[in-house]
Amino acid sequence: MTRAPIMNLVDQLAFCRDGTVWATWRLRPLPYGYQSLGDKLAVRDHHTQLFRALRGEFLLQGVLAPKDPTQVVDAMLHGVDLESCPAWAEECYETLERLAENPIEQRLFYLSVPLRVGGAAGLVQASGRVAWNGLIDALGLPRDGVGRSTARRYLARAEEIRAQLPPAFFATSATAAEQIWLHRRAQIRGVFDGFPSPIDDRQITEELLTHGAGALGSPVLDEGAHSDLKPRALFNPMARRYLKVTADTEEVAYQSLLTLADTPPHGVAEIGSEFLGRIDESGVDVDWAIRGRVRTQQEVLRRNKRAKNTLEDQVGQRAQDTTSSGKLHRSLMAMQDYEDLMLANDQEVEVDSATVLVCSGATAEEANEAAVAVQTYFRDNGFKVVRPPGGQTQQWQATMPGYSLAQLPLVREKQLIAPAASVSVAMPVISAEIGDKHGAMFALNITTPRPTPVLFDITGNSERDISGSIAICGELGSGKSVAMKKITGDVVDRGGRFVATDGTRTGEWATFASSVSGATIVNVRNPTVGLDPLRLFGPIDGIPIVKSFLAMLLNIELLGPEGLLLSHLLKPTYLASHSIESLGGLLAHLTSDCDLAGAKELASRMDVFADLDTPEAGVARIVFDPTLEPLDLDSRAIVFWTHGTKQPTRDELLNAHLTRNLGLDKLFGRALFGLIAKIAEQICCSDPTDPALFAVDETHAITASTEGEEVLKDFVRQGRRQAAGLVLGSHNPDEDFGQRTDKSQDLENDMGGSTLAALIPVRIVLRHRDVGLAKKALRWLGLDPTDPDLVKLITEETSPVEDENEYSNSNGGVRPERRGEGIMRDSLNRFARIKVMLPLNEKRRETILTTPKRALR
Repeated sequence: MTRAPIMNLVDQLAFCRDGTVWATWRLRPLPYGYQSLGDKLAVRDHHTQLFRALRGEFLLQGVLAPKDPTQVVDAMLHGVDLESCPAWAEECYETLERLAENPIEQRLFYLSVPLRVGGAAGLVQASGRVAWNGLIDALGLPRDGVGRSTARRYLARAEEIRAQLPPAFFATSATAAEQIWLHRRAQIRGVFDGFPSPIDDRQITEELLTHGAGALGSPVLDEGAHSDLKPRALFNPMARRYLKVTADTEEVAYQSLLTLADTPPHGVAEIGSEFLGRIDESGVDVDWAIRGRVRTQQEVLRRNKRAKNTLEDQVGQRAQDTTSSGKLHRSLMAMQDYEDLMLANDQEVEVDSATVLVCSGATAEEANEAAVAVQTYFRDNGFKVVRPPGGQTQQWQATMPGYSLAQLPLVREKQLIAPAASVSVAMPVISAEIGDKHGAMFALNITTPRPTPVLFDITGNSERDISGSIAICGELGSGKSVAMKKITGDVVDRGGRFVATDGTRTGEWATFASSVSGATIVNVRNPTVGLDPLRLFGPIDGIPIVKSFLAMLLNIELLGPEGLLLSHLLKPTYLASHSIESLGGLLAHLTSDCDLAGAKELASRMDVFADLDTPEAGVARIVFDPTLEPLDLDSRAIVFWTHGTKQPTRDELLNAHLTRNLGLDKLFGRALFGLIAKIAEQICCSDPTDPALFAVDETHAITASTEGEEVLKDFVRQGRRQAAGLVLGSHNPDEDFGQRTDKSQDLENDMGGSTLAALIPVRIVLRHRDVGLAKKALRWLGLDPTDPDLVKLITEETSPVEDENEYSNSNGGVRPERRGEGIMRDSLNRFARIKVMLPLNEKRRETILTTPKRALR
């Protein structure tokens, strides 16, 4: 039985049997994933500064821990009144069931260092503690506690060290419960990996702290599992390179520990060789630990000077032996090169580190298989990891704070020596985490083989002064509409509302809205409700909208004669004095009762669109017909079904000659989408306590005109304060998300883009098999469009379309398990690969996926 090295725990401090006192911090990983090259280099600099901030021994470890499903569901429930949102309560319950069946994991990072306090006197006190600890153990006496003054001194020293660590890692003092959890988990990894961390589970914290340091346990460490051998069986250490760990709670785990022995002979690149940061890509559950010692530049230079002097003496003594002399010269040159590396930066330090990888399983076979897979993964990437027989116990102890390197000679033998700038290339403390802290579970992060939830919360972003808007780009059939419906459906189920446009022949969004109680479908071509702004919003809020709508519809200038007449007519006092309460009433007044100059001409132009005498000929009847009931603005889901409404192209709007010759249908279509955008803005931004989304699946229909683009830009700006957001869909972000400020075609150097696109923080790119569109989408996303790997990822490896092939067991198209893939940028400018999740609520899922076989009537 192995006694735990720790005798007392005080907050983040561990007082050990050997007299040392260790402090432990939890580190926050830095976003990496698909960040830009500049951001990745900055992450490497942070790692370099982390190692340079340390002195003496240290332990840096990354351990896997289950993510408690209730924590995910609690984040989904945050801020939602379940009594009024039964659909969301059902979705959360289904999510809890799904996560319980398919648990998710997270990687936690901890840094531990032994503290030195009091100089020589402190060393004497430490020696005294060692002797006293041995005595009370031998006599079976109860352990002494730690005095307050002693704890304060060590806590103060720990704070001094924390202040020197790079702020980017947000070092947080580990609790006593976390330290107990680390030790307990090390004993049962492989057989009970569902042991949640105290940072996720308060009940676990209370249970662990009830027993104090005694909860650390005293496992039996059986090198090579001798206890499993049959009587008189031959022990072969090469065939049994694993450790059998039996916890005092009787769980038995088999762990195979590996050590990094060598790096690629051609050297390790700055970016692309993050062998620890990318270890999850191995597909194997692996814990890792870097156990080392940091020496200052001055210590290294003094040591090298002594070594060089010795070598120079030997060169002089063996001048006649050319073979030996040549070898010594090469050694001198190597030492000089290393010294140059150390002198490249005044802050540089030397790191002697042993990297330990821990594979585990319920059986020796499972642990062995995992270890072989890890060795293969590292070998394929140019690294060499070994499993030295006879060193498994010491390697296991090296992953635990409380064991000094002096107690671990076999681990010291495996240490590699390099400057901090070189060691940092491993990028151990990184992640591809994205998404919001609370909100709906929108997607899975599939950047690594270890999927994690991606939450999205428009309300939470608004509270943080970040826009809740999101834009999605992808080719036809890539899943863009499904993703947009998923987002809007979640908002409705969580108590919000949405407004959407639907330009499809089959009315996909109208079908989706049918799953929302009291939804309203506005059929523009065959209306049953009206969109007259005067009737919807009254004269104060309605007049500005009417002016903008009529200016676009009639293609007039507001400062021209017709525009000035319109401004005179649309004054609240004029409307009231002539009892005008609708656009139909205004048209009737202009036709028969108005004596103002130009009134009859203006009425004639309006009547071309209204044509109330022949309703089927009036393309704008939905606005001018006073017999239509006004749209119910309180509806929780409103879909404007615009199929058949034609839109002018951007070229037509930018060319004055083409604009003057637009047909009536295109003039109306242009004005209609501007009107819809204004109505949506009024609905969504009227109440900051009522989250709302405006979903535009055909964004080009609105942004084709400058006026429409301005409406959307204003919506984003206002929505940030009102818990409202846009959900935009596009095939080509350069054309659909507004007028670009830079017309450059240089994909590498072009930093242009529209103001609208720049205002939307959350962006998603789905499959784009056209290389040109893929590059434009990547640039819009914020990634390098000239990176061939990224282009291939979007064009070939994202929801790939397969040919029908009986040998590949495929019926053609996209396999169900590959649908909804893309790259996402969240509100904090972090990037990751995602897979959009379908709702678990069956009714909601059916309406999102169902495409009617014929058009709605």
